[in-house]
Amino acid sequence: MPKSKFFEQIIKNRNKEGSPDSQDMIGCIEGTVEELLTTETDEKKPGILLGQVQSGKTRAFIGIIALAFDKGYDWVIVFTTGTLVLTKQTLIRLKKEFKDFCGDDDLLQIYDIRALPDNLNKFELNQKFIIVCKKQHTILSDKNNCTVRLIT
Repeated sequence: MPKSKFFEQIIKNRNKEGSPDSQDMIGCIEGTVEELLTTETDEKKPGILLGQVQSGKTRAFIGIIALAFDKGYDWVIVFTTGTLVLTKQTLIRLKKEFKDFCGDDDLLQIYDIRALPDNLNKFELNQKFIIVCKKQHTILSDKNNCTVRLIT
């Protein structure tokens, strides 16, 4: 599976920071994205990453997001559990890992769903998006079906 801009840059940054991914982690990332590309997902069978506390889930899903973007995915919704602190922590981590894509080139937008603008312009809608959302009914319903609103 060839690597391109998002995934390659994430790997490069991790190597430069002295925290390279193991071959097992890279294999997990590549295998997961390949499965997402070849398996139909929907609300009853979503793509989900599960693991133990401090097992590398966030690191793995960031790699999966990067490679999925390279393979044609445009939108990712990250659900967090628990508290707003965890949502904020996840946002900070995503913005740090994807910092090379959120600057002047504006290839990527990362939002907490509660701060998602009501009206995105065509330029913004042509970018990649990561939306972080606390998995809570009241927060999800507050945005009144945000994916439908954004796409139309």
